[in-house]
Amino acid sequence: HQMQSSNSEQTQLQVRESRASQFAVALQPWRHVLVRADAVLHWERPLAFGCLLAGLTLAFALMAVARPAPLACLTLLCLLAVTADFAVPKLLAPLLLGESWTEADQACYTAVCRRLSARGDSLAAAIRRIFAIRRYRPRAFALGAGAALLAVALIGASVSGLLLGYVAALGALLWPGVSRYGLLRRALSDLRHSAGGGK
Repeated sequence: HQMQSSNSEQTQLQVRESRASQFAVALQPWRHVLVRADAVLHWERPLAFGCLLAGLTLAFALMAVARPAPLACLTLLCLLAVTADFAVPKLLAPLLLGESWTEADQACYTAVCRRLSARGDSLAAAIRRIFAIRRYRPRAFALGAGAALLAVALIGASVSGLLLGYVAALGALLWPGVSRYGLLRRALSDLRHSAGGGK
């Protein structure tokens, strides 16, 4: 049993490494951008991260003033994505970030690809669990999905969708740094200690 378990773990490790290698090959044109973005999102460059938050806030403030139609917003986002996919790795990255590539950059890039691969595996596993619940426990799936959709509808009816989008985008930008430095765990621990002290 121990040998089978060891072989299974080695196989899983090989599969994960293979997927990470596939990510590394697919994202090769973006490697300079990903390494710099990883440093910014993990708060290694506070000034750049502050500028990123300011840019996000400014973008949502402009949308709040202009109030564009949802279809126009979707079209604009798709246009920006297509333009960035062409211009950033081929034009802007070599111009702004240079062509130098060190062993530290390669190690960081490998770690980023491994994290992206792990996130993809987690998402795929979550989707498989949802479909398994839908297949084997249809009543529980219907009740849970209905309650979740109703909650989203109630929140959307009472809170601005633009505000929800801003909070979601802000949380996504803050999460890597918060997770890296354990700020959420520390805050919850302090809250438990203060609650225990209050008793």
